[in-house]
Amino acid sequence: MRADYDGAMNFAMLYHNIFSAGIFDTIAKQNRGRIRAFSQPGSAMPSPASLFDQGLAHHQSGRLAEAEALYQAVLAADPHHADSLHLLGVIACQRRAPETAVELISRAIARKGGVAAYHSNLGSALLDLERAEEAEAAFRTALELQPEYAEAWCNLAAALLELRRFAEAEAAARRALALRPDHAEAHLNLGMAEMRLKRLPEAAARFRAALELAPRLAKAHRNLGVVLKELNQLDEALLCYGRALLLEPDSPDTHLNLGNLLLAQRRYQEALGAAEETLRLKPGAPLAYLCLGNALDALGRHDEALAAFEQALAHNPAFAEALSNKGNVLKELARFDEAEAACRAAIALKPHYAQAHSNLGNVFKEQNRLDEALACYDRALELDPDYAQGHLNRGITRLLRGEEALGWPDYAWRWRLSDWPDRARLDSRPLWRGEEGRGRSILVFPEQGLGDQINYCRHVPQLLARGWRVVLECAPPLAALFAGFSGVTVVPSGQPLPDTDCQCPMLSLPRYLPTPQGPYLTADPARAALWRQRLDALPGRKVGLVWRGNPAMRRDRNRSLSPDAFAPLAALPGLTPVILQKDARPEELAALNLPPPALVAGPALPDFAETAALIAGLDLVVTVDTAVCHLAGALGRPVWTLIEFAPDWRWRLEGESTPLYPGMTLLRQPAPRQWGPVLAAAQARLARFSTPS
Repeated sequence: MRADYDGAMNFAMLYHNIFSAGIFDTIAKQNRGRIRAFSQPGSAMPSPASLFDQGLAHHQSGRLAEAEALYQAVLAADPHHADSLHLLGVIACQRRAPETAVELISRAIARKGGVAAYHSNLGSALLDLERAEEAEAAFRTALELQPEYAEAWCNLAAALLELRRFAEAEAAARRALALRPDHAEAHLNLGMAEMRLKRLPEAAARFRAALELAPRLAKAHRNLGVVLKELNQLDEALLCYGRALLLEPDSPDTHLNLGNLLLAQRRYQEALGAAEETLRLKPGAPLAYLCLGNALDALGRHDEALAAFEQALAHNPAFAEALSNKGNVLKELARFDEAEAACRAAIALKPHYAQAHSNLGNVFKEQNRLDEALACYDRALELDPDYAQGHLNRGITRLLRGEEALGWPDYAWRWRLSDWPDRARLDSRPLWRGEEGRGRSILVFPEQGLGDQINYCRHVPQLLARGWRVVLECAPPLAALFAGFSGVTVVPSGQPLPDTDCQCPMLSLPRYLPTPQGPYLTADPARAALWRQRLDALPGRKVGLVWRGNPAMRRDRNRSLSPDAFAPLAALPGLTPVILQKDARPEELAALNLPPPALVAGPALPDFAETAALIAGLDLVVTVDTAVCHLAGALGRPVWTLIEFAPDWRWRLEGESTPLYPGMTLLRQPAPRQWGPVLAAAQARLARFSTPS
C-alpha cells in the first residue's frame, strides 16, 4: 500500500538534498569559472555566471519561477549546461512533475555522469513515479560515486520501503544516521521500516526523534499517528493526524489515515467524510474507496458500500482487500453465492490473507454452515495466530454450537480488536479470572448492548456467594432496576467509580461461572401495582409488542421489522396490544392501525425499572431480539422472541427453548430474511392464546 509512504516523502528528501549540506554553494563554486567563459567582454548583458548565481539564490529562497527563468537563460548560452539541467529537474520535482524531472536530470547525467547528487535526485523523481526498482538503481549509483553520502542512503531506504524489503530499508536508514545522526528523514525512514517490521514502540520513538529535529515534518506526524493507532492510543493518534493536516491540509494520505482511525473509533459518519475528502484530493484512489466502503457498510448502507468496493476494484482489479470486503457486504445483502465467490477470489490473489479466509467463514456462518465456517476460521488463525477478529469469529461460532469451554477463550479476544469499545479500560485494574473473593472488591463493568447487561447481570449473585464485594457499573437506564440486587453497589456509567481490587467485563463472567436459571430480576412492587390497576381496566389478554431494536446496532436491519408487520398481531380479537416500543414514532403507530383500547406505554417508560413494572402485569410479550426480550425473560414472564435465521450466538442454533430464560419461546426464521413464516406462526399462536379456553 502507498498510504503510508508517498511522494511527499520523496519530495522532502529531494528538498533536503538541494537546500542542505552546502550543495548550492558547491555547485556555484564549480560553475563560476566555466560559465564566465561564455561572457562577452564589454557586454551590458549579465554574464551566465551571474545569471546562475542569481538562479541559485532564488532557488534557495523558494522563488521557483524566478530560478527557472534564470536557469533557462543559462541554457540559452550553454544548452548542455549540466547543473542548470539538473536544477530545472529539481524544480520539476518540487512542482510535482516527476516525468519532466526524470527527463531533465537524465540529460544532466548524460553530460556529467559522475555527480552523486544527480543520481540521487533522479532516484527521488523515479520514486515519485512509483518506479521503485529504477530508483533503487539510481541511489546505488550515487553511493558508488560517494559511499558516505547520507542523503543517498536515506533515499535508498525510501525505495526499499516501497519494494517492501523492510530489513534492507532499516539497514540503509541506519547507515544514513551513522553518517548524520541529525538527519530527520533518516529517522523517519527508520521508523517506517520498524513499523513494517511490527516493532511499533521503536517506530514511535523514531518518529518522535524525527519531529524533534524537524517539527514541521508532516509525514512524521502522520506515521506516528499510524503507529499510535495500532498501539490503541487512538486519541493521541487523532492529535497526530490533526498536526499533520495543519502542515499539509491537502494531503490525501493523511485524510485517508484519519478516516481509518475514525473507523476504529466507530465514528462512521466522520470516517465517511474523510474518505470523500481523500477522493476529492486523489480521485480514483483504491484505498480511499476501501475506506469509503467500510464506512458505508458500518452505517448499514450496504448497496452504497458495494458500489464503493466495486470502484476500488475498477481502479485495481487485484485489490484483495476490496474483494474480501465486497464479499462481506454481499453477505449482508444475502447474496451468498456472490459473497463466497468474492472471498475466494481474494484468497486466490492473496492466499495468506487471513481476513479473507475469516470473511469466507462469515459467509458460511450466515447460512448456518458452521462446520465450513469453523474450517475457514481455523485456516485464518493458522496464517495469523494473533488475528483477533478470527479468534472472535471462531469463538462466536463455537458458542452458537453450545461449545462453551472452547468458545469463551476465543471470545475473550474481542478486547484485542482495535475498534472494540472501551478497550483501554481493560488495563486500568487487575482482571478477575475466576478466583474466590475472600472479602475483596470487584468492579463488574458493562459492555455491548442493554440486553447484554440484563442478560449477564444474572452472575452478580454468584460473585456475592464467592465472597466478593460487588460494584456493578451499568447504563443509566438500568440503574434503578439493578438496585434490586441486595448487597451490591450500583453505579451508573459516567459517575465516579470506587477503587476495587479487580474488575471483570460483564460478558467475561460466564467464562468462569455457570449459567443460573431465571428469574433473577424483580419489578418494584409499588410501581407494578400501579400498572396492574391500569391493566386490569383493559379487556382481554394484555400483550406487549416491540418490533424493532436500536438502529445503531450493526445487525439491526436483520432483527428489526416494520410496524405494519405487527399490525395483524395487534388486530387479533381477545387481546389488548400494549406498545412497549419506547420511541415509537407517530407514523409507526399509524401503521400499526391499533384498535381501541390499545395502550401506548412507551412515553410513560423513563427507564427499565418502569418497563419491568409494566411487563410484570402483562400476559405475554412478543418482541424482536432486543433488550425487552431479555428483560421479560429475566423477570420470568412469558415472552416470544422472533429470531433471524442466522441467530445471535446467545440463542444457539436450534430449538424453541433457551437455557437462558425458561419462560421464553424462540420463533425462528426458516431461511435468511424470511419473516413471513415467523409472523404467520406468531399470529396463529397468538390467536389461540387470546381465545378463552
